[in-house]
Formats: sequence, structure tokens, C-alpha cells
Amino acid sequence: MVRQIRSIGITDLLVLVLLADAAQNAMAAEYRSVTEGVLLCGTILFWSYFLDWLAYRVPWLRRWIEPAPLLLIRKGQVLRGNLRKEMVTESELMSQLRVHGIADVGTVERAFFEPDGQISVIRSSGEGQERAQAKVRRRPGRS
Repeated sequence: MVRQIRSIGITDLLVLVLLADAAQNAMAAEYRSVTEGVLLCGTILFWSYFLDWLAYRVPWLRRWIEPAPLLLIRKGQVLRGNLRKEMVTESELMSQLRVHGIADVGTVERAFFEPDGQISVIRSSGEGQERAQAKVRRRPGRS
């Protein structure tokens, strides 16, 4: 099984599991009526929406609901401890860098693991990129 960097947050996954369980119980006649199941699903959706709305409106609360971006690369150096915290392998990180069109970690000023599971990249400006491009051009056997 190939592990992928997630694209939905943990709260989204939790809401999906709760909804699936509530709907399953309603359909399996474990409630007295289908209305109870619909009411439970509506309550779960309401609280999910309300917490998202509240985090949007109240900035200090957002820090409690959403994690801050985690720095993975600083000035071309991979921060392995932070990779370990999020259980992201270096090969997964390199795969995401290639998606951003980056072949060499040395050309990255900073890369962050965002709360939504994506990796955002800020490229180095100037000299670092020119050196990395020169290295790529000098490799023998490549055209």
C-alpha cells in the first residue's frame, strides 16, 4: 500500500466517520425512526460548520482548532525531526517537491507542511538556484 499525504483534515475525517455511523444506524432501524438519524446527522453537520465558522471569525480560537504550518526545509536543509513528527518520509517530501518543479532541496528557501496536508514551497532566490541549475547541466550522460 502506498501512503499519500492527506488532503483532508482530521476533523473532516472525523465528521465523515460520525455521519457514516449515524446514517448506518438510522438505516439499520436501530433508532425508533429515520427522523432521529436525520436529526443526528444534521447536528453533526451543524457543529462541524459552526466550529469552522467560529475558527474563521475568532483568530485566537483558530490556533486551538487548526495546527500551525510545520517547517520541513530551511535554507536547503531538511528538518528530519519535523518530518518524523508528521510521519512523512524523505521520499514523500521529494515527490511533493517534484510536483512543485523542484529537483534539488538546495533550491528551497523554506517548505511547510500545511494544516490541510499539502506542502507549500518557497524557492531560494538568485545564487542558490543558479548553482543548482549548473549542477544539473554538468551531469554526464544527461541531455
